Amino acid sequence: MKTIQELFEDWIEPDIAEYYLACMLGIMEYHENSNIEYHRKVKGVFAVASKLGTALFKMLEQMVEGGMLEKRDDWDYRWNKSFKGYWEGGRDGLY
Repeated sequence: MKTIQELFEDWIEPDIAEYYLACMLGIMEYHENSNIEYHRKVKGVFAVASKLGTALFKMLEQMVEGGMLEKRDDWDYRWNKSFKGYWEGGRDGLY
């Protein structure tokens, strides 16, 4: 599986971002080439107010607040290429 920096390299919409997080956490199976049938089966988790979808959305928002992700138009997410965590001598992700 790719890293979060690779998966979030370009702007992606929330349901795809949540799907990637679920895969990274081992909750869902990752499909390299966007298996359309599989994504259709799991998309409902993100499209409705499910507990899993809500938890993943909150995680995305926390990553925005921590400086790891950028958010545009109150919708799309991507990796913040200038993110530098405190463990790397930066100040991002500290609080």
